[in-house]
Amino acid sequence: MDYDIENEIKSAYSRSALVDETIVQVSVNGGHVHLSGIVPFYAMKKEILDIANKTSGVMDVIDEETIG
Repeated sequence: MDYDIENEIKSAYSRSALVDETIVQVSVNGGHVHLSGIVPFYAMKKEILDIANKTSGVMDVIDEETIG
């Protein structure tokens, strides 16, 4: 199930006009999503979080992204 959640999130990132999926690291353990990476602007960070939070099966999201 974690594998499916991770793939669904990454697929949604690749479809988003705001997200560069190559700079976001995603890992999932027991439905808990961990995000990390350096994103260039707040709108991208917000979109990344929104997608992860709306993905089926996600229990919570730990966001360690930084803007830079």
